[in-house]
Amino acid sequence: MSPHPHPFDLSGQAVKPTVLAPASDALDTWWTRLTTEAQARKAVASQRKTLSPAELEHLARQILTEFQPLAVQAGVPLPDEFLPRLIGE
Repeated sequence: MSPHPHPFDLSGQAVKPTVLAPASDALDTWWTRLTTEAQARKAVASQRKTLSPAELEHLARQILTEFQPLAVQAGVPLPDEFLPRLIGE
């Protein structure tokens, strides 16, 4: 019996493993965490002054950057469309 040239070549045809998309419930949970954090930070920041659109975008990017590694560790990569949604919240 000859060794297979590829570890996933079990039938003579290579098969690539796929990454399953995270479940909708998991994404909803992370979306809730993001929006809760964003609302809390906006409330604190807006006590000092009204936030400009650029400041709101910066805040959203900062929160997403902080939460992205945590979500990935939990097996839920956050989709790119979360950023514009978070900015609009």
